[in-house]
Amino acid sequence: VFINLWEKIYNNIFEQDINTAAKINLCMHELMTSLIIVNTKYDFEKVKALISLKYNEKLTLEEMAKSESMSKYFFIREFKSALGITPYEYLLNYRIGAAKQLLTSTLMTVDEIALGCGFNSTSNFIKRFKRSLGMTPLLYRKKYSNIV
Repeated sequence: VFINLWEKIYNNIFEQDINTAAKINLCMHELMTSLIIVNTKYDFEKVKALISLKYNEKLTLEEMAKSESMSKYFFIREFKSALGITPYEYLLNYRIGAAKQLLTSTLMTVDEIALGCGFNSTSNFIKRFKRSLGMTPLLYRKKYSNIV
């Protein structure tokens, strides 16, 4: 898009008609609008880094939004628009991923893993894990563990 607009501007500079200035102004407007649209798309790298560092702690939406310098409600809307899931779902998926790794690579108990991955209780962890993967953490461990 940007290259095409620059080419239009360049080509219009050498035209000698009454509409040259208007055509160039229109192209510049399109170019500036495109830049604004591109710059308002968020990648949420700061909050992703925050989650990877603090997934095992109580992490609030306010903290996540603050890391991206956004209001809580704007943050939720833009995050979901950009990533297709809510910030809470992203955090939950991250915690489940960390738990899967621990289940298959350590002898930690399910209780230890639940608390170590930021879940407030073992029963909540088991419920979320089963909802996400269709099996309990112990069944997952039996099925995928490399540890004997």
